Amino acid sequence: MRAWRFTVSCVLFLAAYLFFGASLYGQAQVLGKISGVIMDSSGAVIPQAHITVTNKETGQTFRTTTNDSGYYVALNLPAGTYDVSAEKEGFQRCTDANVHLDPAESVQLTCTMQVGQMTQEVTVQSGAQTVQTEEGRVSRVINDTQIQEIPVNGRNFATLLALQPGVIQAFSFNSFQSMNLFATQDTHVNGMRGDANNLQIEGSPSTRTRANGAMVAAPSIDAIGEINIVTTGYMPEYSRGAGGQILLQMRSGTEQYHGEAYEFVRNDDLDSRNFFSSTVSTLKFNNFGYNFGGPVIPKSSEKKLFFFWSQEWNRIRTTGTTVATVPSALARTGNFSEYCNFGLPCPIVPAYLDGVGGLVAGQPFPNDTIPQSVWSPNGAAFVQMMAAPTITCPATGCTSASQLGSNFIQEIRSPSNDRKETLKVDYEMEKIKSHLAVALRHYTQDALPSWGTSGSSQLLQIGPVFPERGATVDLTTNFSPTLLNDFAFTATEDIVHVNLSLGKGLDRSSLGVDYPYIFGDASKDIAGKIPTVNVNGFDTISGLPYPSGSVGKVFSFQDVLTKVKGQHTFKTGVWIEQDGENDRDQVRVTPGSASGIGNNLNGTFTFDGSNLSTTSQAPLADAFLGNFGVYSELGFRNYTPWVAVQKGVFAQDSWKFRSNLTIQGGLRWDYFPPYHSRWCNFASFDPLFYSHLPGIQQTVDPTTGLVTSGNPYNGIAVPCGQLPRSAIGHFAVFGQQLTAANFDAINQQLRDDGMQRGLPAEIFEKHYANLQPRLGFAWDPLGRGTTSIRGGAGIFYNHFTLSDVTLMGGNTPFQLAAEVKGSTATTGRADCPGAQLDASRNCRATPAGALPLPIPMTGGDIVSKIPVVYQWNFTFQHMFPQNTLVEVGYVGTRARHLVVNSDLNQLQAGTTFANPNTAIAALSPYPGLGGLTVGLNDSSSKYDSLQISAQRRLTKGLQYGVAYTFSHSNDFGSDLYANAVNTYNLKYNYGPTDWNRNNVLILNYVYDLPFFKESNSLTGRVAGGWEVAGVLAFEGGTPNTIGNALGDQAGVGEDFGQHAALVSGCNPNAGPRTVAQWFKTACFQNAAQGTFGNSGRGAVWGPGPRNWDFALYKNGKATERFSYQFRAEFFNVLNHPSFNSIDTGVGDGAFGHVNGANDPREIQFGLKMFF
Repeated sequence: MRAWRFTVSCVLFLAAYLFFGASLYGQAQVLGKISGVIMDSSGAVIPQAHITVTNKETGQTFRTTTNDSGYYVALNLPAGTYDVSAEKEGFQRCTDANVHLDPAESVQLTCTMQVGQMTQEVTVQSGAQTVQTEEGRVSRVINDTQIQEIPVNGRNFATLLALQPGVIQAFSFNSFQSMNLFATQDTHVNGMRGDANNLQIEGSPSTRTRANGAMVAAPSIDAIGEINIVTTGYMPEYSRGAGGQILLQMRSGTEQYHGEAYEFVRNDDLDSRNFFSSTVSTLKFNNFGYNFGGPVIPKSSEKKLFFFWSQEWNRIRTTGTTVATVPSALARTGNFSEYCNFGLPCPIVPAYLDGVGGLVAGQPFPNDTIPQSVWSPNGAAFVQMMAAPTITCPATGCTSASQLGSNFIQEIRSPSNDRKETLKVDYEMEKIKSHLAVALRHYTQDALPSWGTSGSSQLLQIGPVFPERGATVDLTTNFSPTLLNDFAFTATEDIVHVNLSLGKGLDRSSLGVDYPYIFGDASKDIAGKIPTVNVNGFDTISGLPYPSGSVGKVFSFQDVLTKVKGQHTFKTGVWIEQDGENDRDQVRVTPGSASGIGNNLNGTFTFDGSNLSTTSQAPLADAFLGNFGVYSELGFRNYTPWVAVQKGVFAQDSWKFRSNLTIQGGLRWDYFPPYHSRWCNFASFDPLFYSHLPGIQQTVDPTTGLVTSGNPYNGIAVPCGQLPRSAIGHFAVFGQQLTAANFDAINQQLRDDGMQRGLPAEIFEKHYANLQPRLGFAWDPLGRGTTSIRGGAGIFYNHFTLSDVTLMGGNTPFQLAAEVKGSTATTGRADCPGAQLDASRNCRATPAGALPLPIPMTGGDIVSKIPVVYQWNFTFQHMFPQNTLVEVGYVGTRARHLVVNSDLNQLQAGTTFANPNTAIAALSPYPGLGGLTVGLNDSSSKYDSLQISAQRRLTKGLQYGVAYTFSHSNDFGSDLYANAVNTYNLKYNYGPTDWNRNNVLILNYVYDLPFFKESNSLTGRVAGGWEVAGVLAFEGGTPNTIGNALGDQAGVGEDFGQHAALVSGCNPNAGPRTVAQWFKTACFQNAAQGTFGNSGRGAVWGPGPRNWDFALYKNGKATERFSYQFRAEFFNVLNHPSFNSIDTGVGDGAFGHVNGANDPREIQFGLKMFF
């Protein structure tokens, strides 16, 4: 029903525009312009010459005249091929034919008219590409030939973005990536985070609210005409993202009917095996669809209404190779002798077991074996839940520590199905008025198995459903050739429903897990689901954050007015957008957490040796004993309707200062308020509201870690003066459903507990002084249109995103949470976290009168500074012979106020070692509270690059492109999930950007072999029509951080991703560079107690991938109207092993090993039929 309501609303909106004769066209941000100067043979300008610009595909014409300076400009032109003609009485007609205009680009044409009759004509054939002499920005186009002919692994257009310099993707080029909601998230432009990109389809925003880098309703690759990536130096008309402006132009219908049907097929029978796999991974891939376009009314003499329709299906059945470290067969029995013999973490008897069964505290367990009599039933069950090793030592025993690491290899199944549909309608009315409607609908349903629960990929099945829809209606009115207005409305919706079936791999009772929940069974979506278990040095057992779901909607309005006066082209506009997310996830759906809160309602255990009073100094042994470092649990899931209204205005001018010099400048103002909930049902921790006064500040028992007095909600703030009555029945507060009967009482309790303070709906500060000046220039020093020198600089603010880390709707009192740091006899260990045990190991209630366990919280930056980017560029461009356009440029980026998540309750270094028998909760800066993960906007990044490109558009059957980027990028955190390791010293986080590759060289080519091209003989039909295409990618490695194997060596209460220590004077990157040891492992050791390791973030550079994709096509005609293309595509054609990851765990047995490789050779066949 929801899908029908959304579709019907968009159709009615479009119908109303058409009925009232509105003029619709693609939004101004993807439309281009053609301009120039008309002169006579003496060089004098010709005013009042009539200019006609004709679209060769649709026959649409755009008319204007030159001004007194002989200057003309034709605005708001869709991408395509044009003929441009100039007429003036007394002169021969001048025509520039086959002018190619890319999306959102500018082309300058200078025409010299000869004296003569208008019936005479001088025609010049324009080149396939032109030097940019009109704008200072840096933008590059992925043209239709590249989109249609370059072999793409997974048929995902996002892969093609890396063909341009300055664009780096987190995944290696052309690894198998199917097109889905998240395909664009790992694209980084000029050193910016992936969430800084602004993704547009037909000039309208198509970005997910919850993750700015994700594209909603992504089209199929065969429905895309061209892609323009505006990387830097863009004028104020562009906003929403401070990174790249990624503009997709859809294909359009033309004067003639055209269509195609296609299918691409992959089968693992044709593939090679991964370097680390003994068998070929399963890969069944069927990509099939069709598209059709032309005039809506056939055989009409006035073809003004055109359509384009595309539909595509994907069927993917694939497996991937997982390499992990799991407990050895002997260790699974409690026998650690193998680990002890080779210097791996070896357990000692903790103090609380002194004298039990003859054990002596501080000494090794007899025979390095933990007796079953002291095992925790639940902890031992956790160990057995971990996968059994697939690689074991010989019967004679292990001979080295390396045999105990990377000892699990398995193929993981990942089936998925999806369907994509695209409809585009163009309507021209009354000369140059044009209409466009775009409706996009994308539906994906995946069944994604996870092996982490039991080591068997068949045991766990989850079924996420991602329906995505989008519609755009745009109105362009040409009041005169020099005055235009463009109005656009866009609506997008992405829905996520993730269901989960409780199979063998998730059913905790069948696995021997029976600990009681702190918040009871009723608080869980599925009470019988397993917890998430993290054991330092071993693979994680994931109970997953599901089932859950969310719905995100965006409604955007934009109006732009353009005026041409003399040598100036003025633009001014306004933008209003309402976006939000009806969120029932309320937990971080990706693994990890800065504060240990976790993302599993059923609980998260971390065994990291951080609890000094009970640790055995071996995290796996701690799991057997049930001695967790941190346990967290969540109560009833909240439901929060997030919303925000963004606004912006701009004004800019492009001044043709001289015929060979254009100066651009403008100013933009944007208002990006923090998101708020319509029902005021979220909470944030704010240090300003935390009281240290006696009686209010919590008192924590130093032995049990339980809160014994004070206000348990001290420092927690909720918005609004009271909850609105519209919230009744939608969520729980303090663990009880909000009803009409308890509405007043709950609001009063929120006030009495100091949480409801009359704060604004957003809680955080709003900022209005967001002025963004931007300047640019383009200079043609020779005046011939063959060389340009361009530059620009500007300030760019970034649109907020709903953080998937600090989702404050998941906080107490709306979604209860508890955190226990350090298990003791009085907090139950793994068999009864948060409560006492009696002599029979049965759970007893929390001591009478005790207040709740410490409450973990998240929060945002109360100042909430908006991320801002300062960017500048200087570029040289020249057209060389053979239609080769070469560009060399420098791009610099400095970003400020980026988010890094910090735990405000982190202890000072050395605290736990100085207080080994004191509960961590009693030592915290904010006693009575657990982890306090707060997203602080106090981070920055720095990027400098040399960017070189060479491009030749398809000319005489040959097209090629070269993109090289030499860059350095450093930051304190590379995405929204970045955590501060040391809260008190953010510099500890500083290092190379996680996804940075210092050197990236990517070459692409398409070549129509010249043999028998025009021959109709049998020999010509067989030997002619062949085409080759391919991509060669040479990429540097990414930085890797070496972690501390012993957990919380700094003594700050949790591991937080602490670094190992670096041996003085040792260079880890001078290592042997072999599979068995990629870097110099001897350079690293565990940090001394009470200190943070000094090795630094990103200390080791990993292997750089190398790849060559090659394709061979056969083109031919079946009849005069029907043609075909048979495609054979070979990804990694040489089957070169291209490594992509290394083991970074000090002392885990596989330290320094290369443990991952990109896809091996894979073969794909395809067939396209055209008419």
